[in-house]
Amino acid sequence: MTATAVFLFLLVVGAPVALVMAFSGLAGAISLGGLDLRGMLADRMFSGVSGFVLIAVPYFIFTAELMNQAGLTQKLVTFNNALLGRVPVLAETDKPEPGVPVPPFPPPFPVHSTMVARSPCSVA
Repeated sequence: MTATAVFLFLLVVGAPVALVMAFSGLAGAISLGGLDLRGMLADRMFSGVSGFVLIAVPYFIFTAELMNQAGLTQKLVTFNNALLGRVPVLAETDKPEPGVPVPPFPPPFPVHSTMVARSPCSVA
């Protein structure tokens, strides 16, 4: 109840919103845990990061960095472009006017003179 009273009082007085939130949060923490805030703060911080879902985040970051260093990400993007080509995506605001031709997309990968006319992914 005290946190709500502090919140409303500071809003009526015209204090900045950041201070209103900080002081009302401090009043609520004092009313819940007394003056021993360190134990409650440590417990709340530990319970916030102790979820099993968060364990995977560093491994995803490590795997992405490993793939970048090995050059695998560029190979995956090249393979994806060769397999699917450029997929046209038009947002609602980017739809052309009726009767206006849509410009063709550039080829998904650079075409060199040494390449054969048919892509290995094309259907005969």
